[in-house]
Amino acid sequence: GVTILGNLGREGTGHFIFPGTEVLSSLHLPGWPVERFELFLTLPWLIATFTSLGIALYLAAFACQILLPVKKPALVYWGFGLAAIALIYLFPNILWIHLLQKYERVLTLLVIYLIPPASFLLFLVRKPEEGAKQW
Repeated sequence: GVTILGNLGREGTGHFIFPGTEVLSSLHLPGWPVERFELFLTLPWLIATFTSLGIALYLAAFACQILLPVKKPALVYWGFGLAAIALIYLFPNILWIHLLQKYERVLTLLVIYLIPPASFLLFLVRKPEEGAKQW
């Protein structure tokens, strides 16, 4: 973050979508055979994004499978996977993503302040099954 702000400035950082790759693409080392340094940042970024998305989707589907009485749990996982693919194709334009980011703060506040109390209420209301382990 500090390196990006130092190289691009406040206005330049806000101008670019991925300022980190812009800083790496502006890096030039004489005599070095590699000219495109942003490739060094792209591979770890893709790996981190893929694993984060995969874990988040799995945990969301697993939570729905536990909370909802589903006879075929594989349908829940398939549903979440298809929903993720639909969202990826629904937001192909970067301008739509920026529009969605305007509502990100409201959605974050909803998640922070509604889901934990709702989970706790569900824990209090839901009765354990016979023979189930209690914490």
